[in-house]
This record gives sequence, C-alpha cells and structure tokens, in this order.
Amino acid sequence: SALFKQRYGVSPHQYLLEMRITHSRELLQSSLLTQEEIASYCGFANIHHFSKTFKKRTGFSPGQWRDQGRG
Repeated sequence: SALFKQRYGVSPHQYLLEMRITHSRELLQSSLLTQEEIASYCGFANIHHFSKTFKKRTGFSPGQWRDQGRG
C-alpha cells in the first residue's frame, strides 16, 4: 500500500474509486443504462453511495452529468 501510494500519489482505494467514477461518467454519456445499473456495474454498494461519491468527485449528480452532456 505504501509503495503504491509512493508510485501513484494516492492510496489504492482512492485510485480504484477514481477509476470507477471515470468509468461511470463514460457510461452515463455513452449508454442507456439506468443510474442504478451503472452504480452496480461500477461496483458501488447502492445508488445512494454512487450518487454521493459521484457528486463529491465531480460536483454534479449523475443525472445532472447525463443531462448536461458532460464528458
């Protein structure tokens, strides 16, 4: 864990979380999957955890991200 953080600048958990959020942003823009399906597909325990984490990382809710066509 320490070596990972030294090399990548973040903990393994934070690195994985960022990858999951990045993938969910792509899916929101390029698929017709529901937010619940995306949350599950990207490894979030539930839609609430996904929404909270997504907004904290991006500044937008998943629905806002999809509606505004960000990407």
